[in-house]
Amino acid sequence: MNRPHSRYVEGSHFRLIEERLARKWSTFDIAKKINVSRSTYTQVETGCRRGSEYIWDDLEKLFGVPKEE
Repeated sequence: MNRPHSRYVEGSHFRLIEERLARKWSTFDIAKKINVSRSTYTQVETGCRRGSEYIWDDLEKLFGVPKEE
């Protein structure tokens, strides 16, 4: 079983999904916007991968939501 590895990921992957769906974006769209592979973004969104600080910074800017939320 894969578990979240970061305080940012714990529970926040649901928020990432909500934000993405609200904008009608695909995982590929977001990956392209934050300059990572779709696979990397999908792993972050599902909580299988922690993601680096720069990914979370880019997601914070993209969605306008603080990492802590």
